[in-house]
Amino acid sequence: MSRFLISNSDRLFLNKRHWRLGTATGAGYVFEAVDDPGVTLGLSSDELAERLMDRDSLFERGYFDPGRSRARIDAGVECLRDLPKKTQHIVLWRWGYVEAFLALYERSLIKRTETSISCAMYDLQKEVDTIDVIRQRGNRKKRAGRKSTIQDAPCPRSVLEWVRRFENSGRDPLSLVPGTHRSGNAVSRFCIEGAKLIAKELGKYATIQRPTKREVARDCVDAFRKLNKERKALGIPPISEPSKRCIERKIGKLDPYQTYAGRYGVAAANKKFAAIELGIKAGYPMERIEIDEWNVDVLTLITEIGALDTMSEEQRAGLIHERLWLYVAIDCATRCILALRLASTPNADDAVLTLADATRDKSDLSKQAGCVNAWTQHGGLAAVVTDNGAAFTSIPFVNAIHALGGGPERPPAGIASLRGRIERLFRSFGTELMALLAGRTFSNPIDRGDYPSEDLAVHSRETLLQILTLYVVDIYHHKPHAGLGDETPADCWKRLEKSRSIVPPPVPQTRCRALGIELTRKVTRKGVTVLGNDYACDALREMLRHSHDTQVTIRVDPAELGWIMVRVDGIWHVADALRSVMNGVSLADWRLTVLELRSRHRRNAALHEDLIVRTLQKIREINAAQLETMRVRLPYLSAEDLKREERQLGLGLTIDVDAAPEIDLPNAEDGFGQVVPLGDTPPDLFSINGVEEPQTAHSPNGSPGEEQPNDDWGLEED
Repeated sequence: MSRFLISNSDRLFLNKRHWRLGTATGAGYVFEAVDDPGVTLGLSSDELAERLMDRDSLFERGYFDPGRSRARIDAGVECLRDLPKKTQHIVLWRWGYVEAFLALYERSLIKRTETSISCAMYDLQKEVDTIDVIRQRGNRKKRAGRKSTIQDAPCPRSVLEWVRRFENSGRDPLSLVPGTHRSGNAVSRFCIEGAKLIAKELGKYATIQRPTKREVARDCVDAFRKLNKERKALGIPPISEPSKRCIERKIGKLDPYQTYAGRYGVAAANKKFAAIELGIKAGYPMERIEIDEWNVDVLTLITEIGALDTMSEEQRAGLIHERLWLYVAIDCATRCILALRLASTPNADDAVLTLADATRDKSDLSKQAGCVNAWTQHGGLAAVVTDNGAAFTSIPFVNAIHALGGGPERPPAGIASLRGRIERLFRSFGTELMALLAGRTFSNPIDRGDYPSEDLAVHSRETLLQILTLYVVDIYHHKPHAGLGDETPADCWKRLEKSRSIVPPPVPQTRCRALGIELTRKVTRKGVTVLGNDYACDALREMLRHSHDTQVTIRVDPAELGWIMVRVDGIWHVADALRSVMNGVSLADWRLTVLELRSRHRRNAALHEDLIVRTLQKIREINAAQLETMRVRLPYLSAEDLKREERQLGLGLTIDVDAAPEIDLPNAEDGFGQVVPLGDTPPDLFSINGVEEPQTAHSPNGSPGEEQPNDDWGLEED
């Protein structure tokens, strides 16, 4: 049983109602309705985990936090990915200056003054421009003469303003969204009272409301004046009033960690005051994960699935040899591996999918690889630490982290202790696992000697991924780890998830909004059409009636075609497929179904829905057997890939949504109920006797060639 890390600043949507945490016990949680605190909902940890997997549920971390709420309202969106591409680039550019400033400030190399920032502007701009050029170059190789756009540096006052807004929002990048209206003053205003009264006012500074020094100072002076008036009325001499500067100096002497924790939360304080020299520590699963890419130390062969086993030695010699890039995510608290992916080159798409795997149960992958143990370690994101690689500085990767509720971190280059766990993990792979594989390469020609790496390269990409999965799930996770006091990573995860709490994994709607393929579709009376399927919801119907807009933004999860997300008036809604048969159907299953039905029924104008159900079931069984045998992991699909699938399946199935005809059934002879007359049963696509149904439609009198009107599934050709 997992315990989730939930605070009263989070918002939960269940049973068509918003909830806020009331109390948490060892057995579960008690939530209070936001609109009526008197209404409560009690859920155990297992019940909450099950409800969070429901498509209609939502879990929004930090929704009621004042700073994040203000940033979200000012930005007008829920996450960075919802912003226009140009605005996303501006936010990341500003965020680069903020992170560069804070990195220098933590090392006491810069002060919070315009003069100090002006002197350090060259270093700040160099750091930001380097990352910006890497982001613009993407996966392309560095080449002389290639042009990159470099923006002029901001003025010191703007940098200070961005830093203040970023910190006041609890380090939310949405606070950096450009806008004409910003509340508050650009100059810090913090204050407190003196003696007994001063101590009382000082306590107000370290609260979640985050009053400024000047506000506290003003309240302190007003409190002293009010007190002196009362004393004067009683004939008591007034007490000395502290100056505002005195109060500000007392605020500056408060304990830094306790003050920051009171204002921004314990998690933000741990992140800010972590000991750089000793590395950053994590106390519970998913509090901090590290992601990196590694050039796999094995020459693998590019082959089709199963083709390698049937090739002769001469044929194998003619194949292309390559080294692959491995993306790995590791949990810092437990040293558990959260995700593994192989790629031909470093790219943002596989980096995003590594995030996706880290936040879901991967027991299906461990089963496909033939593991004895299940790969269950997963959870929601908090701190995500990477280097400055092009894949990790890309806009899609940063957007995905923010949409999934995490915070990106990029430690300064050259400080290995900040990412020591992932670096040591790669060394372990190189020394323990790679020595067991044929086709191993070496770090230099001297170590390699006469070892024939290319001649022994017998691992395809799929078998290499299977070996890596087996090693991680069945060996690494259950091997004593020196960094955990000889406790295994799997046992450490089980212990901490019971004694501590973990961040809940993203709910289906959040995953679709963060990782789904984004497309634009025209709204019709049937709703929107994707891959030949129509999707509709109340918001689309209202848009069709009352809006002049005809285009809508949608996001599609290729693993679930039963529903999609549509954005209407800036709000995301769930649109269901008009036929329930699509529930739980993946794009891979749907592609095979369309191709199968098209080949068998090209001339048949009508197909019954139960025929589609049987076809889908058969396709799933075949596909599951193929995955079990070949250890295949489905590739990433981009928006262009999905559009290509639509073009290829353009001759496929469409759904007629006309109302079903009314049926007048005769009453039964005994007077109870009605009689359903049994007619001809629909043809069976996978008949036992192997006889296929006719390929032409028949009229009621038996003459071929006449198509009859129907409300069932149909095949259309352009």
